[in-house]
Amino acid sequence: MLYYKIVPKSLPKVKFAHYFAKKDYSQEYFTSNSQIELVYVKNGYFDVEIYGKHERVPQGSFLIFCRKAGPSMFKAEKGVIHMHYTCDIELDYDCALTDNIAESFNSTENVLLLPLYLPPSEETKRLSKKLIQIVSDHNATESNSIACAITALGLLGEISQICKSTLFEKN
Repeated sequence: MLYYKIVPKSLPKVKFAHYFAKKDYSQEYFTSNSQIELVYVKNGYFDVEIYGKHERVPQGSFLIFCRKAGPSMFKAEKGVIHMHYTCDIELDYDCALTDNIAESFNSTENVLLLPLYLPPSEETKRLSKKLIQIVSDHNATESNSIACAITALGLLGEISQICKSTLFEKN
């Protein structure tokens, strides 16, 4: 599995947040930018291709896509209505993509260590409620934008903590 090592350099901003449902969904990203997309896969799954690596992100998972990583492709299960909640967090950050997590995990830097996806668990169910709240609040009124950004950054922090504690247990 691939992991991102994120060094935030600015306060976040939620660019968009929505609930999405479509049959035979696919998306390609050819350009990189300073956004991190956080997706909760409610129904179906994603087949992800990034840097020539393929991963299947199952239903009930969080997909974390750091767009600075470069070109990628996402395809949902053919013939199935794919559903997800998503928010795009704009943030100035440095990003390194690796599948050798040992050196990143042992780093003493103040970093977010984010997996490409967080598999289904009781934690992802709990965290999905926060993402659903971000989508709801972001679409309700612009005055919620700061609260949404803080919640989104906190959500990334929780995912990073889960990732770090899982790796610690494995080591």
